[in-house]
Amino acid sequence: MPNTLKLIKICAFLLTPFLAGCSGEAASSIFSSSETLYNVTIVDGEGFSVDASSKRVAKGKDAYFTLNFDEGFDFSSCSYAGARYISPLGKTGTLVLPCVTYPLRVEISVTEVAFSITYHANGGEIGYSDSDSYTFSYNPKNHLRSNVDIGTAYLSREGYILTGWNSSPDGDEERTGLGSRISFEKGEKKDLYAVWAKQLSEKDFNVWQNEEGKWAIRGYVGDKNVGALVIPSKVSGIPIDTIETGAFSGLSVGAVVLPSSLKSVEDEAFSNCEPFDLYLYDSLGSFGENPFGGCAKTLYLNAILPPSFLDLTYEPSVADRVDALLLSKGKKRLILFSGCSLAYAVDSARIEQELNGEYMVLDWSVTGDTGGLFQFQMLEALVGENDTVVHFPEPGSPFQLLADNSVDNRAFMAVEGNWDILQYVNVNELPGFFPHLATFNSMKAEKRITSCAYDDDCHVFNEYGDFVGDPRDKAVEDAVYNGNQYTYGMDWANEDTCAALANEYTKLKESGVEDVYFSYSPVNYSGLPQEDKENRVWERFAEVYENEYTGMPKYGFSVLGDATDALMNGKYFFDADYHPNIYGRDLFTDRLLPHLKSALGGKR
Repeated sequence: MPNTLKLIKICAFLLTPFLAGCSGEAASSIFSSSETLYNVTIVDGEGFSVDASSKRVAKGKDAYFTLNFDEGFDFSSCSYAGARYISPLGKTGTLVLPCVTYPLRVEISVTEVAFSITYHANGGEIGYSDSDSYTFSYNPKNHLRSNVDIGTAYLSREGYILTGWNSSPDGDEERTGLGSRISFEKGEKKDLYAVWAKQLSEKDFNVWQNEEGKWAIRGYVGDKNVGALVIPSKVSGIPIDTIETGAFSGLSVGAVVLPSSLKSVEDEAFSNCEPFDLYLYDSLGSFGENPFGGCAKTLYLNAILPPSFLDLTYEPSVADRVDALLLSKGKKRLILFSGCSLAYAVDSARIEQELNGEYMVLDWSVTGDTGGLFQFQMLEALVGENDTVVHFPEPGSPFQLLADNSVDNRAFMAVEGNWDILQYVNVNELPGFFPHLATFNSMKAEKRITSCAYDDDCHVFNEYGDFVGDPRDKAVEDAVYNGNQYTYGMDWANEDTCAALANEYTKLKESGVEDVYFSYSPVNYSGLPQEDKENRVWERFAEVYENEYTGMPKYGFSVLGDATDALMNGKYFFDADYHPNIYGRDLFTDRLLPHLKSALGGKR
């Protein structure tokens, strides 16, 4: 790029956020003699210095200060509402105080740096700088691992698509998706390099304007054995919105890379292809039911949108459970897996203590309302030797019993804090995966939900994964919360679901797990329909899974505990007929511990 064009690009980037202040003249430093000037002062503080402690700023204009931070410190916040801090190089940056309308004394808060990452453009360009790298400092507060930069707002390379970060400039070492999480040691300085995929020639694609007026790829005339099918964002200067049904068939490629500008992929747009790695962004807002024809082998999803749900609901804590498993690999672990009911029902710290500290206990219990298979697939990729898994499927959940393998928006809430988790799952086995991903992306893109920061958290789980978020006082004796509706799903409890569970348990064993057990999740006896109480439905449910010839023992898996252990009166629940209060937690843990000790006794 000619230097003059690069200069224009840099200036445009720098002025854009500044001009978002009071007016288009906000960046001007030329004052008329009639303008009112105010003193703006940065209060001295530890850990940083400023280019000028005080400046005179015209009324209604923006004030700019250059901040330099001492080794080990970085910007955290300041006392002026609406301030923006821009730090392309790390350790130094520009503080923008918009729309000054009175004299100011501004206090700066600093934070200690836990680690830093230098991001290298690696052949690309950084829109705000002539440098080929920039550095961010991190001090994560709420998560065991930290999210990396998204980068798409200012990194670019003509004719290429950004597909992630890599610890090697050659792209052949550890990959991290844009906005996904990375492990670090305190004080560590990391280098990440942009990975670029070269777009194929425009002449390889048949493009037309469809009935809706959108420009769509309707066919491909290029090499069907090309190493990577990298689809350009524009053809003849026209942005591509859609890939139509039947556009790509019979491909034998290692990877398919979709541009961030693409809006839609229709059903069976890819068909009869050899399995390929799929790279796409969370900006895609429309998918057909089976857009990739069951050929997507590994999904690499990059963020272009900021997160929205990390501080709103507890599904995103799945990413924290993944962090805990990644960082504790090799330890002797007891993993308790269920829907959210078990997160309310166990005292993991007590279990760990009662087992004499011989097991690290992790409560992997987040949501029973979607994607039980989705969660199993994650576990299967993360467990190994010395691990023991106890599965407590919620009896009212077809997802936990593997009678329904589909996912919905909650599955994507679970992993939006770390899209790299999707590398662990087989999207071809999950009905509704791509349409629900599109719905989720659209909900965020249309700003129906306010964005949050990657380090945000809903603060309802402790370090073990147990629920601690709400006060859970003892209820009245026979309290009912779901209107006598939550019960044992006998339509889902059958030989087929036993076989499906046994299949996933076997995969856990193949991953190196020492043992897998089936057990029972808590249920409010008071909330059962009267007919189910009379028919003792919990016993019929247990008979399905404990049957020697058709249940879990048939496949070599033991049932831990008794169904009656999981039945408790309404006074032990607090907002749902499967959410124990603290007294229910203690009672359920009391009942569970003897069974755990008996099962694990020979391995301790």
